[in-house]
Amino acid sequence: MNLIEEIEKTVKPVLDELNFELVEVKFSREGNSRVLRICIDKARPIDENDRITLKDCGNVSERIGFLIDQADLIKDNYTLEVSSPGINRPLKKESDFLRFRNKKISVKLYMPVNGQKNFTGHLRSFENNVLKLEAEPDKIIEFQMKDIASAKLEPDIKLS
Repeated sequence: MNLIEEIEKTVKPVLDELNFELVEVKFSREGNSRVLRICIDKARPIDENDRITLKDCGNVSERIGFLIDQADLIKDNYTLEVSSPGINRPLKKESDFLRFRNKKISVKLYMPVNGQKNFTGHLRSFENNVLKLEAEPDKIIEFQMKDIASAKLEPDIKLS
C-alpha cells in the first residue's frame, strides 16, 4: 500500500463518523516544504446549499492530523491543509458520478476522440465504468472510465 492509500485508510473512519467524504488526497513538495492536502465534502448534504465551512475544515484537520501523526505515516515535517472541493469539484469515483447525475461537468480525455480531448455537458448516467454525457440536446457521448484523465463539476450559471 502506498502513502496516499495509507492516509486514506487512516482518515476514512473519522470522516465517516463526521459525515464527510474524502474527495482527494495529494502529497507534494513545494520548495523545501512538504504539503498534505486533503479535500473533503459533505457525504450526505441536506440540500445544495449545505457546504463545507471553515469550522468543518478546522475540526477535520485537528482530528485527522492527530491520527496521521500517531500512525507515523509521514516521517518528515509537513503542512496539513484540509479544504472543500469548491465549485469545480473533481469527480473521481463511481459514487461521485452517481451523486452528480444531471449536473453540468467537464471531461478531459487522455487521447482525443474525433480530434477532441475536452468535453462539457450534462452527466446523464454512469454504469459499468461508462459515463454518458449529453454534450448537446439529444446528443449523448459515451466515455470509458479508463479513457478519462479528469472530470469535474462545472458551475451551471443561470443569468436572469
